[in-house]
Amino acid sequence: MLNKIYARQSPNITLSDLKALWKVLRVGQVSYGPMVEEFEKQFAAYVGVRSACMVNMGRTAEFVALKGLNFKSGDEIIMPSYNFPIVPIVVKMLGLKPVFVDVEEDTFNINPLHIEAAVTPKTKAILITHMCGHPCEMDKIMAIKEKYGLLLIEDAVHSLGAEYKNKKIGTFGDVSYFSFYSGKTLTTFMGAAVCTDRPDIALSIQGIVDGYRRLSNKTLLKETSYGLLTYLLTKPYIFSFSVFPALLCLNFFNSRFLDEKMEEPLLVPKDLAKDYLTKITNFQSAIGLSQLKKLDVSIFKRIENARTLSENIIDHHSIIKPAVRERAKHTFLYYFIRNKEREAFRKKLIFKGIDTKRDSNRACSHLAIFQDERKYCPVSEQVAAENTLIPNYPLLSKQDMLRIAKAINCCVKK
Repeated sequence: MLNKIYARQSPNITLSDLKALWKVLRVGQVSYGPMVEEFEKQFAAYVGVRSACMVNMGRTAEFVALKGLNFKSGDEIIMPSYNFPIVPIVVKMLGLKPVFVDVEEDTFNINPLHIEAAVTPKTKAILITHMCGHPCEMDKIMAIKEKYGLLLIEDAVHSLGAEYKNKKIGTFGDVSYFSFYSGKTLTTFMGAAVCTDRPDIALSIQGIVDGYRRLSNKTLLKETSYGLLTYLLTKPYIFSFSVFPALLCLNFFNSRFLDEKMEEPLLVPKDLAKDYLTKITNFQSAIGLSQLKKLDVSIFKRIENARTLSENIIDHHSIIKPAVRERAKHTFLYYFIRNKEREAFRKKLIFKGIDTKRDSNRACSHLAIFQDERKYCPVSEQVAAENTLIPNYPLLSKQDMLRIAKAINCCVKK
């Protein structure tokens, strides 16, 4: 057993963030206040777009982005098969048809070589996800977009601060969206942004969001409490003596209870739940503004941690380390290691003090819920079955990453 125990993820919350929240509570401007507009302004400036509109969840942001583009029922949207299932579910909810294509083995991003073959007269857009913080191959994708006159939607929920050829992700598409959930690079506990450079789309999006209400205080309290509780429970000493022993017991009995409990049911609701289509609050914007001040430092820390891992994990036939292409700035929101014997690998690591997580993304084109859109995407299926999330967040030091690398090396050698 290592001297130190490591949680799989931990929200990047600091004392300055908590002070910002207290200031809002003290003046009583929880739902409404000037910080929402200021957060939108500063976030748009950071991404490098003219407009950012804040909503309360990533799926709401995707919903708003698609609604703002005025698609018609039956329009086809080309998108990667390997993804979090809610992304194509939202597409289906709007009466659109997701057309799945396979992904690249090294970056897990949509494979541009397969996009053009999927274009039909009904194709109206390409929806790309910059997976884990690694940018997609934008030159090739933009060439296809222009050739066929398609719209481009950037799912940037993993990739705030990422760049392709020194240009920030979120500035290539007609519209892009980001998420600020607890585990993201920038967190407001819940929250998301829809961004665009086009005034017509910005006007359409704003008109949609203006009709939404603020998040209820009850839901806000629930999500904030969850975020703060997660933050406390993943602090090293608290985690070591509370959550970790339970994880150890579950793994001893080969239980996948926690993985299954945390997974979202695969359903296509007739409408988004009442708390989805809501605006962001002044309370959340306060922490967002605080987090923006340290965002680049947080991203740099994740990149350095990932570099330390990759340089110190041995090359071994049983594992595949994440790739970083030369023209890409990979922000490493997630550091995945592929292993064909994933559950055995994870079990070894937990007994070394390293908490991991199986990949939440799926080969969506193989799921029963998308039976009408089914397509064989072997790379997506393989990646989703093999990926293991390794701890990598700003609270971890270089020494921590060296310990984690040592534990991984010990496991793969055995």
